[in-house]
Amino acid sequence: MAHSIVAPLLLALTTLMAVAPGAATASAATADDRASSRRDRVAFEREGQVWLLDAGAPERPVARGGCPALSPDGTRLAFCRVSGRVPDGGPDTVVTRPLAQGPERVWVGEETPGVVGDLAWGPDGERLAFLFHLASGGTEVRLLEPAGGRAVPVPLERGRDPASLWGLAWAPDGRSLVAHDMSQLVRFTLDGHVLERIPLPELTGARIEGVTSSDRYVPSPRDGTLYAYTGSVPGTARFEAVMHEPNTALFLHDRFLGRGKNLRLTGKEVTAFDPVWSADGEYLYFTGYRDTQAREPYPFRILRVHRTGRGLREIARGERPSVAKR
Repeated sequence: MAHSIVAPLLLALTTLMAVAPGAATASAATADDRASSRRDRVAFEREGQVWLLDAGAPERPVARGGCPALSPDGTRLAFCRVSGRVPDGGPDTVVTRPLAQGPERVWVGEETPGVVGDLAWGPDGERLAFLFHLASGGTEVRLLEPAGGRAVPVPLERGRDPASLWGLAWAPDGRSLVAHDMSQLVRFTLDGHVLERIPLPELTGARIEGVTSSDRYVPSPRDGTLYAYTGSVPGTARFEAVMHEPNTALFLHDRFLGRGKNLRLTGKEVTAFDPVWSADGEYLYFTGYRDTQAREPYPFRILRVHRTGRGLREIARGERPSVAKR
């Protein structure tokens, strides 16, 4: 059976060789690009508030908090909030609510303090998964039951896995999750059974020394063998003069094509992190900024690019995007 992604990715790898990654501009957008963006609803964080953006409408604040997650149908919002229980001031509360009128449901890790992150609704919109980084050390994967407000720990089989996990995301089957421990990507079922452990060099083709807890390896919602990920790369002289650290780029990897067969989607002048897929698997939204924006007091932008690397465009000022269909 023909692989659904091979032809587009091979085409991208060949046709983009003569073009800098992410060099396409808004003027290069096709009618399909514009139609797809009109169907996307984007939530993001900016300066302590969650904002919502629908194409053709102005962005608007909808909640006080951060790390937003939209349900797949775009009708419900989850986000994190700071209660002050954690010594370092990190977010320790998960809130869910309808975007239209309706009550908030609040979960706080009362039995043990910790910081929440990586909120993600399942493809069916019924369950919310998130990471709970315990103040005492280690990470738990939790599944929130919106009706009852309970957050049930996933009894993950640790085996060789260290205590900390990062970059939680759903696999497209809706029955498993992925997260990384900075050396391997772990895919596991909702009852904690580990299905596979993928050494990160198999995805990136690079050594793991440059992997950080902020990197993400996110499977496409349409194809579990296609991953978007971020990784450290050299930056421009302008970027490194300001940030004094390596840059981070956005890549695409298809496991069907093998180790290190990756397409870089952003150029040297762009920093990229927090990637998320559009529901149709055609586009990636991410936090980033250009090297010319690095000196700004708040440089972060929500950017969008097609999976082939075309049509890079700025959507809004902000970070930590979440995308749903309207």
